[in-house]
Amino acid sequence: MKIILKAFSLILICTIVFTACKKEKPEPAALLPLVGSWTETPVSPDFQRKLFFSADGTFTMHFTYYGLQGGVTSTGTYSVSGNKLTAIVKSQVFIEPKKQPEVRAVEQSLFDSGTFTIAGNVLTVNFLSYPADGPVPTTIKFLKN
Repeated sequence: MKIILKAFSLILICTIVFTACKKEKPEPAALLPLVGSWTETPVSPDFQRKLFFSADGTFTMHFTYYGLQGGVTSTGTYSVSGNKLTAIVKSQVFIEPKKQPEVRAVEQSLFDSGTFTIAGNVLTVNFLSYPADGPVPTTIKFLKN
Protein backbone atom coordinates (compact mmCIF):
# COMPACT_ATOMS: atom_id res chain seq x y z
CA MET A 1 0.00 0.00 0.00
CA LYS A 2 2.86 2.38 0.81
CA ILE A 3 4.38 1.79 -2.66
CA ILE A 4 1.10 2.71 -4.35
CA LEU A 5 0.79 5.85 -2.20
CA LYS A 6 4.38 6.89 -3.00
CA ALA A 7 3.87 6.25 -6.74
CA PHE A 8 0.63 8.25 -6.72
CA SER A 9 2.32 11.12 -4.85
CA LEU A 10 5.22 11.14 -7.33
CA ILE A 11 2.85 11.22 -10.31
CA LEU A 12 0.84 14.05 -8.71
CA ILE A 13 3.96 16.13 -8.01
CA CYS A 14 5.31 15.60 -11.56
CA THR A 15 1.96 16.62 -13.04
CA ILE A 16 1.90 19.84 -11.01
CA VAL A 17 5.51 20.72 -11.84
CA PHE A 18 5.21 20.09 -15.60
CA THR A 19 1.91 21.96 -16.03
CA ALA A 20 3.24 24.93 -14.07
CA CYS A 21 6.24 25.23 -16.43
CA LYS A 22 4.29 25.66 -19.67
CA LYS A 23 5.06 28.81 -21.61
CA GLU A 24 2.16 30.93 -22.73
CA LYS A 25 1.78 31.16 -26.48
CA PRO A 26 0.00 34.04 -28.16
CA GLU A 27 -3.68 33.38 -28.77
CA PRO A 28 -3.94 32.96 -32.55
CA ALA A 29 -7.49 34.39 -32.62
CA ALA A 30 -6.32 37.58 -30.85
CA LEU A 31 -3.56 38.12 -33.44
CA LEU A 32 -5.77 37.65 -36.51
CA PRO A 33 -6.92 41.28 -36.94
CA LEU A 34 -3.29 42.40 -37.37
CA VAL A 35 -2.09 39.53 -39.56
CA GLY A 36 -1.00 40.75 -42.98
CA SER A 37 0.89 43.57 -44.65
CA TRP A 38 0.41 47.25 -43.72
CA THR A 39 1.89 50.44 -45.25
CA GLU A 40 2.11 53.73 -43.36
CA THR A 41 -0.19 56.50 -44.51
CA PRO A 42 0.00 59.23 -45.61
CA VAL A 43 2.89 58.27 -47.86
CA SER A 44 5.93 60.49 -47.34
CA PRO A 45 8.42 61.39 -50.09
CA ASP A 46 11.23 61.04 -47.52
CA PHE A 47 10.59 57.61 -46.02
CA GLN A 48 8.28 54.62 -46.04
CA ARG A 49 7.36 52.23 -43.24
CA LYS A 50 5.82 48.80 -43.88
CA LEU A 51 4.72 46.28 -41.26
CA PHE A 52 4.17 42.56 -41.77
CA PHE A 53 2.40 40.72 -38.93
CA SER A 54 2.41 36.91 -39.03
CA ALA A 55 -0.11 34.60 -37.36
CA ASP A 56 2.72 32.96 -35.36
CA GLY A 57 3.30 36.15 -33.32
CA THR A 58 6.29 37.48 -35.28
CA PHE A 59 6.58 40.72 -37.24
CA THR A 60 8.90 42.49 -39.66
CA MET A 61 9.06 46.24 -40.19
CA HIS A 62 10.83 47.77 -43.18
CA PHE A 63 11.75 51.43 -42.75
CA THR A 64 13.18 52.91 -45.97
CA TYR A 65 14.59 56.43 -46.07
CA TYR A 66 15.07 57.86 -49.52
CA GLY A 67 17.32 60.87 -48.89
CA LEU A 68 20.16 58.60 -47.76
CA GLN A 69 19.15 55.68 -49.98
CA GLY A 70 19.07 53.26 -47.06
CA GLY A 71 16.85 51.58 -44.57
CA VAL A 72 16.37 49.43 -41.53
CA THR A 73 14.59 46.09 -41.30
CA SER A 74 13.47 45.18 -37.78
CA THR A 75 12.17 41.76 -36.76
CA GLY A 76 10.68 40.54 -33.52
CA THR A 77 7.64 39.21 -31.72
CA TYR A 78 4.28 40.74 -30.88
CA SER A 79 1.23 39.98 -28.78
CA VAL A 80 -2.25 41.39 -28.46
CA SER A 81 -4.44 41.68 -25.37
CA GLY A 82 -7.68 43.47 -26.12
CA ASN A 83 -6.55 46.64 -27.87
CA LYS A 84 -3.06 46.57 -26.31
CA LEU A 85 -0.21 45.87 -28.74
CA THR A 86 3.15 44.74 -27.42
CA ALA A 87 5.88 44.46 -30.07
CA ILE A 88 9.48 43.66 -29.13
CA VAL A 89 12.24 44.16 -31.71
CA LYS A 90 14.82 41.34 -31.51
CA SER A 91 17.12 42.22 -34.41
CA GLN A 92 17.75 44.99 -36.93
CA VAL A 93 19.54 45.05 -40.27
CA PHE A 94 20.86 48.45 -41.36
CA ILE A 95 21.31 48.93 -45.11
CA GLU A 96 23.28 51.84 -46.55
CA PRO A 97 24.69 52.37 -50.05
CA LYS A 98 28.17 51.05 -50.70
CA LYS A 99 28.28 49.30 -47.30
CA GLN A 100 27.72 45.77 -46.14
CA PRO A 101 24.43 45.32 -44.24
CA GLU A 102 24.98 45.65 -40.51
CA VAL A 103 23.04 43.25 -38.27
CA ARG A 104 22.37 44.18 -34.64
CA ALA A 105 20.73 42.12 -31.92
CA VAL A 106 18.46 44.32 -29.82
CA GLU A 107 15.72 44.01 -27.23
CA GLN A 108 13.48 47.06 -27.42
CA SER A 109 9.83 47.98 -27.57
CA LEU A 110 8.55 49.05 -30.98
CA PHE A 111 5.40 50.80 -29.74
CA ASP A 112 5.90 51.76 -26.09
CA SER A 113 2.53 51.60 -24.24
CA GLY A 114 0.96 50.77 -27.61
CA THR A 115 -2.74 50.42 -28.33
CA PHE A 116 -4.42 49.89 -31.68
CA THR A 117 -7.72 50.10 -33.50
CA ILE A 118 -8.72 48.82 -36.92
CA ALA A 119 -11.46 50.54 -38.89
CA GLY A 120 -12.00 49.02 -42.32
CA ASN A 121 -8.54 48.67 -43.82
CA VAL A 122 -6.88 51.32 -41.57
CA LEU A 123 -4.74 50.31 -38.59
CA THR A 124 -4.19 53.12 -36.08
CA VAL A 125 -1.42 52.63 -33.51
CA ASN A 126 -1.11 54.98 -30.52
CA PHE A 127 2.08 54.85 -28.46
CA LEU A 128 4.68 56.94 -26.64
CA SER A 129 7.72 58.16 -28.56
CA TYR A 130 10.77 59.67 -26.89
CA PRO A 131 12.24 62.71 -28.63
CA ALA A 132 14.81 64.78 -26.74
CA ASP A 133 12.24 66.60 -24.60
CA GLY A 134 10.47 63.53 -23.13
CA PRO A 135 7.65 61.10 -23.89
CA VAL A 136 5.18 62.30 -26.50
CA PRO A 137 1.85 60.62 -27.41
CA THR A 138 2.22 59.56 -31.04
CA THR A 139 -0.18 58.11 -33.63
CA ILE A 140 0.70 56.21 -36.81
CA LYS A 141 -1.82 55.01 -39.38
CA PHE A 142 -1.29 52.10 -41.76
CA LEU A 143 -3.31 50.88 -44.75
CA LYS A 144 -3.76 47.14 -45.23
CA ASN A 145 -2.17 45.94 -48.49
